[in-house]
Amino acid sequence: MSTTRDLELALRATLDDLADRTIADGQLDAILDLVEHRPQRPAWQASLRSISMTAQTLRLPRLAASPAWRMIAIAGILLILIVATLLAAGGRPFGPPTNGRIVFGRFDPVQKDTVLYTVNPDGSHLLKLRSETHECPYWSPDSKRITTTEAVMNGDGTGFHALAIPNGPVGVGCGVWSPDGKRIVAEGWNETDATQNGLYSLRSSDGGDARQLTTSPFGHDVPIGFAPDGSSIAFTRDGQAGSAATLYLADPDGSNVRPVGNLPVGGGDWAPDGRSVLVTSSGQLFSVDVATGQATPHVIVGNQTAKLWNPQWSPDGTRILFRMKVANVFDFYTMRPDGTDVFQLTNEPEDDYFADWGTYPVDR
Repeated sequence: MSTTRDLELALRATLDDLADRTIADGQLDAILDLVEHRPQRPAWQASLRSISMTAQTLRLPRLAASPAWRMIAIAGILLILIVATLLAAGGRPFGPPTNGRIVFGRFDPVQKDTVLYTVNPDGSHLLKLRSETHECPYWSPDSKRITTTEAVMNGDGTGFHALAIPNGPVGVGCGVWSPDGKRIVAEGWNETDATQNGLYSLRSSDGGDARQLTTSPFGHDVPIGFAPDGSSIAFTRDGQAGSAATLYLADPDGSNVRPVGNLPVGGGDWAPDGRSVLVTSSGQLFSVDVATGQATPHVIVGNQTAKLWNPQWSPDGTRILFRMKVANVFDFYTMRPDGTDVFQLTNEPEDDYFADWGTYPVDR
């Protein structure tokens, strides 16, 4: 008997001992399971498919027919697809944005202005950011920083630094972040030269490099914010002879200024899907379609005459934040877009102003 024949017989005997004859097509799964618990066995035994297969007839591609190998292959493909998608998305997490903390201003009767706070969407973990007064807080696109009319700070109030707002005849007011977080677009005006009224772009790092983007012919241009895709900026523009402001859009560089609808408006927020702008008009809330100008109202079910102000969308678009006066005090509330499930967010004897809803992690 030759050495080759001896080896073949030994292989057959070994595989016959290992085989699970309850499995219809081969014994690879059984062998793999057994070998996994017997690390001393040679690896080549686990690669043979059945008792009738010799070393010469081994076909590695047949292993893919095994359920175990098929699962491994599918898992590998899924892992590659997940990694590729994460890389394409810049490492951003999947799913809708998280409804994080809300920043707002509360009137301080001693300082006669607003002090900034943040709070969880359920009204818990109220945090005073700074002891001095500030106005118009807005979260940065990544919700790590907050801008005010004259400064930038971290989401917890640390890292505060003042902006070098231009000195001279041009005053600069409330500002919103550019989509990349590198600049702030703010209201600017000159009491003696109307040609300098409009939107201004400033560096977010220091407030420098001021550039006039728009020119308001009759008064003020006040920014609402950039569209979610960064394609345009929404703002309110004063009407002729002191008439009420209306909604406008412009390209990010200030060009292509165009009106949207004809409602008298007083600030608002882009919808997360970028199709409409949420505004307040005479104490009523409306979503104004940016393509058609059509206005859809949002009223509280059971209290349709309530006056609602300063609306903001939650980051995931499931709730609306607004300010309402009850018992002679302005507090913040949230509700569903259909006006149901009204929830009182703040409840203090002093008036609350200016809110913005970000994705800054909630406190536990």
